[in-house]
Amino acid sequence: MSNVKCQMSDVNKRGFSLIEVLVSLAVLSIIILLLAGVIVQMKFLQNKTGAERETLDAANRALSIMTYDIKGAEGIYTPTTTADQLSLQTTRYITGNAMLIFFCAV
Repeated sequence: MSNVKCQMSDVNKRGFSLIEVLVSLAVLSIIILLLAGVIVQMKFLQNKTGAERETLDAANRALSIMTYDIKGAEGIYTPTTTADQLSLQTTRYITGNAMLIFFCAV
């Protein structure tokens, strides 16, 4: 009887059972899926913050240009100035002509 027990214990020590392999693969698959989800989310947030940064940089540049031009203006050109448009007379170089027109959303 003791001989049989020794032989069975030797058989069990040779490797992993099919259930153990399947369980370990399932756990590994879940971990990989979670990591992939985290990586995809990080990439999405990186793209989103990059786009927001570019938008803020463009708005900051536009405000800087408008501030520079308004400070350098000699006056307001009244024939074309309306409630939602401001035309400035300036001697600084502006692309096109010597009058700068700003449109404001009402």
